[in-house]
Amino acid sequence: HVAGIVAGNGSIIGVAPSAKLVAMKVCNSGGGCSASDVSAAIEWCTSNKNTYDIRVITMSLGGGLYSSNCDSSYASITAAVNAAVSNNIAVFAASGNSGSLTSIAAPACITNVIAVGGTDKSDGMYVGGNRNSLIGILAPATSIKSSYLGGGTATLTGTSMATPHAAAAGNLLQEYAGANGKSITPSEIKNAMKNNGKIINDSGSGASYARLDVYKALLSL
Repeated sequence: HVAGIVAGNGSIIGVAPSAKLVAMKVCNSGGGCSASDVSAAIEWCTSNKNTYDIRVITMSLGGGLYSSNCDSSYASITAAVNAAVSNNIAVFAASGNSGSLTSIAAPACITNVIAVGGTDKSDGMYVGGNRNSLIGILAPATSIKSSYLGGGTATLTGTSMATPHAAAAGNLLQEYAGANGKSITPSEIKNAMKNNGKIINDSGSGASYARLDVYKALLSL
């Protein structure tokens, strides 16, 4: 489902339909994902960046609730993320779906991860999504139709659906910058999205967040 949101190029058209994908298995059949496996997968992507032209990592997974940066709680993942970012790989992760107004999940709470929250079909806040000041960008999260395991399509809801929207947009920004003889860092990607997004007011928390506008972000480059 996430892969189709990124790169679908058939009955489902993704945000970056010409993107190539590298899939890293970090979770067991019950959906449990260990920190060591997540960090090892990120490290593999960094080590193989040039071989596969890896530019973005998207993680539709998470656990726990954190009101501030959680780097010290996830030292191995933080080190892996920092190495990826220093190699110009933008790392995105879902904020989680507990409906918290003050906390988000890990690893989205890591400083150098771009935390992705969600919006609904009315372009309002996805109330089931976690959010606080660590959110980097919002993207569509509710009733998202995409490809599905085993064939066909499915319609799913969650910040797991918002995250590949944002990550694929990050890939487009990198591609656009490169086509124009420039390079763009992960922090510049985050700023381009955040500073050029549509402002969404969250009535639940009273805070405001930027919703992804890929075209305006591209124009800002």
